[in-house]
Amino acid sequence: MPCARTRVVLVTYEFDYAPFSGNGILAQNVATGLLRVEDTAVLVVCCRPAPCFIAASPQCEHERLERAPVDLTEDMGWRRLDRSGAAWSHFADGASTDRVRAFAPDVALIVDWHGAAVWRALGGTTVCPALYLNFRVYSATAAPDEAAWYDARETDALANSSAALAL
Repeated sequence: MPCARTRVVLVTYEFDYAPFSGNGILAQNVATGLLRVEDTAVLVVCCRPAPCFIAASPQCEHERLERAPVDLTEDMGWRRLDRSGAAWSHFADGASTDRVRAFAPDVALIVDWHGAAVWRALGGTTVCPALYLNFRVYSATAAPDEAAWYDARETDALANSSAALAL
């Protein structure tokens, strides 16, 4: 008797639409690793640069991989993973709650504080348990006048997750 398919939602600002940092590459590797497990399906909630200024073709293809991209323009902060761009709030505003709920995930993997903001907007752990993947501790490298802001976001990400894994 076959096992039921495990459904994983991966929430990451950057995935495979014009990746620009290590976060995109690592998120791709997380998804690829999950898809090596035969009975796993993955929905990636990510950002995609608006077609008006950059080609936005996905690079990772798999029959059990779906995407729910949020289009961001350069003026919205595309390529900005920090506080100074408003991309993280546009990402949270644009993420599709209906798409995630229809996917019916068993577990969520949430990348960094900006992914946690999106996860919270999507309903958080009321949807399913979430593992917070802390790829970067922003508060550790922030300027002293901004460290408290990042610390609050990272603390909130931990509080709204079922477990955490830091690199």
